[in-house]
Amino acid sequence: MKVLIIGVTGVIGSAIAKGLSDKHEVIPVGHSSGDLRVDITDTNSITQLFKTVGRVDAVVSAAGEMFTGPLDTMTEEQMKFGFMHKLLGQLNVARLAIPFLNDGGSITLSSGLASRIHRPGWSVLSSVNIGIEIFSTVAALEMPRGTRINVVSPGAVTESLEKWGDSAPLPIHIGTPSAEVALAYIGLVEGTANGTVVDVGGVGTETDLLDT
Repeated sequence: MKVLIIGVTGVIGSAIAKGLSDKHEVIPVGHSSGDLRVDITDTNSITQLFKTVGRVDAVVSAAGEMFTGPLDTMTEEQMKFGFMHKLLGQLNVARLAIPFLNDGGSITLSSGLASRIHRPGWSVLSSVNIGIEIFSTVAALEMPRGTRINVVSPGAVTESLEKWGDSAPLPIHIGTPSAEVALAYIGLVEGTANGTVVDVGGVGTETDLLDT
């Protein structure tokens, strides 16, 4: 299969690319580096990417930045940031990818377990993640030509926790290796699921540290 991966320079994106590259043709896409780049907040940039690459069998999005913080001090721009990048950006990737998918192809987006575990400072983050998951579930009902759309909802990634060290946002450091997270994406790309949200890393307790 020909698989386009957006966000390939990130910890999860690079693990997905590595896991798929043995059996499939991987097309890596970054934001600020690499031969192929895209700004998912810009529909013209997304459209140009697909026109450049042409038809593919799968599109995977491991991209989407977020702002988290107290609601009473959050500015409108900070709130819009997450909606424009992680939510609307990925929804536009999915929408604009459909005409370039081969029959039976798939789209896999990324949310996060903040859609299920809610903490102070995560009001916008949780809303964004829930929005991605609901969009995928409903969009699956109208995907044409046997194409599919799914979501992976990862928790904290071990490599990210190691990088954060003492600056991690919560005191308990529990993570899942990126290679294990990548297996969820690979399973959706190679499988037949449609409208599915796959949780990776466990929905936990108050000691869990979740990625965004």
